[in-house]
Amino acid sequence: MTNTRAPVEVLHGQAEGAVRGIEGDFAMLEPMPAAPVARVWACVETAVVLGVSRDLAAEVDEAACTSRRVAVLRRASGGGTVVIGPGTLQYAFALPHDAGPPSIDAVKRRCGLLVRDALAASGVAASIDSDDSGDLHVGTRKVAGVALRRLRDATLLHGTLLVAADLGLIAALLRHPAREPAWRQGRPHLDFLANLGHFDADVFLQSLRRALERPPLTAGDRTRR
Repeated sequence: MTNTRAPVEVLHGQAEGAVRGIEGDFAMLEPMPAAPVARVWACVETAVVLGVSRDLAAEVDEAACTSRRVAVLRRASGGGTVVIGPGTLQYAFALPHDAGPPSIDAVKRRCGLLVRDALAASGVAASIDSDDSGDLHVGTRKVAGVALRRLRDATLLHGTLLVAADLGLIAALLRHPAREPAWRQGRPHLDFLANLGHFDADVFLQSLRRALERPPLTAGDRTRR
């Protein structure tokens, strides 16, 4: 099945690198991959990226974006609103449905484990966990968020890692989200987010690709949602 929605919509401003990066994630589904694939990418300009159903006014401080010349984009996948640019690293998985679509929870679990193992292999010493949404955290601080786009024959999961991001800028550009995990407990961005610190991105990608050569999701994970 072809994804008819445009991968990314520019709401205002310019961020060509961010647009190309998001388009590259969705291009992993065209044509459908014969086997699971992964990619990572970064961009030099800062951009705010909303999930497909998120409300711009509720999630983003548009005046702050305009004054800082930060572009605002909307991607064709779910999930929340993120800030990408210097200090973040984006990753993506395209997972074909070899024996019927796995559950969304199973996709999040598998990809979360792959990312956590790859981060450890690339030099991140912190103990990383994931929550039910698939987001990654160190202790009580979030270090990565994820989003999904599901087609009939494959699922795209992509995420953003906070490596050395300007957390103050993120707090200035984003409003408090309308929906949040219970463990956030209403904390503002500066009390909720954290950076992982620098690591070897090449080793990270190589580790992801090697891990994808392992057996796919088990039958027990293929419960439909």
